[in-house]
Amino acid sequence: MQSDPKDIICSVCRQDRATVHVTEAVEGELRHSHYCPACYGPGPLGPGGPAAVRRSPRARPTETTARYELTIEADFAAAHNLREYQGECENLHGHNWRVAVVVAADALDRLGMVMDFRELKGALGGVLQDLDHKYLNDVPPFDTLNPTTENLCRTIAGRLAEKLPCNVSIRRVSCWESEKCGASYIPQDGSGGA
Repeated sequence: MQSDPKDIICSVCRQDRATVHVTEAVEGELRHSHYCPACYGPGPLGPGGPAAVRRSPRARPTETTARYELTIEADFAAAHNLREYQGECENLHGHNWRVAVVVAADALDRLGMVMDFRELKGALGGVLQDLDHKYLNDVPPFDTLNPTTENLCRTIAGRLAEKLPCNVSIRRVSCWESEKCGASYIPQDGSGGA
């Protein structure tokens, strides 16, 4: 029974509907791959065929078990207070937050990268700019959501995920409010969550 094309995802970006099917003999085994038009693209040897896929301007397929990760860190300063908390943290106080982000992809682009570190740092910087030197309790969603370290991780993950290429997903976002206290958010589907 043939699969409906809308149910077949691209072997590279995992996002688009695959319309190209490639069968290759690799180490004596037949391997089947599916590609969307953007990832398959015309190669330097002309349209179509595995050579075009390997030289695609967007990405190239890798072993199905391979996964690549990038990690970056940044920091920002902000104040907050925890609502309904019984203790000192219910009072207004601030932190010099440290944020670590891990993103992942199944395939590398034509330059051999998940994505450019500079682009990832810029995307995270744009997210943190909205929090830096602010009173978090006044910044949405923390005007209604308790600004805990855990909620901060999830919010950063969600906002950053919107800025990433379609083939790159959030693996983990960790925030430390001090050298010895931190939390992490690990989305189940890589989308970033909130």
